[in-house]
Amino acid sequence: MYLTPGDRATLEKYRKGQTTLIGTEIEIDHDILLYTLFLNFARRRI
Repeated sequence: MYLTPGDRATLEKYRKGQTTLIGTEIEIDHDILLYTLFLNFARRRI
């Protein structure tokens, strides 16, 4: 499939944004997991 230089630039911009979004989503999932584990630990009775 042939892409014009403008379309190629737009596609590259979209792909970079998508990669950033997915990376951010993974970081947020990790942070939520850590926070949940912290809350569970904090609620424990000794």
